[in-house]
Amino acid sequence: ETSGPNTNITATCYEEEEVVAAQKDAFSNVQRLKEKGAAVHFQVDCTKLQYCPVLAPAVFDCVIFNFPHCGRKAGVKKNRALLAKFFLSCAEVLTAKGEVHVALCRGQGGTPADQPVREWHNSWQVVAMAAE
Repeated sequence: ETSGPNTNITATCYEEEEVVAAQKDAFSNVQRLKEKGAAVHFQVDCTKLQYCPVLAPAVFDCVIFNFPHCGRKAGVKKNRALLAKFFLSCAEVLTAKGEVHVALCRGQGGTPADQPVREWHNSWQVVAMAAE
């Protein structure tokens, strides 16, 4: 549900629409978003949001990245790099008081609030990646 009449939601996905459409649950989520008035775009690279023609010249109050991941067995270093590039990209498309929210699996963030707490070198170090 949206927060009010002036709320606009833009949902993006890295994959092509055909790939997402072949996944039953993913496709139903896309349909629900569209029914609620959200704009849904495919083949969007979260590390290059400022260069995405379907998003430009929009600026956003909030960018949310749910469960980012480079793929199977990518390793924490590649996922840290993904987060760092994502945060840099967000800086180009956020309003002055814009926010970024990242949802990670338990323990991935590398913060004292994570449960379980992972060893620093085995975490995604989300705060450090945002600071880069």
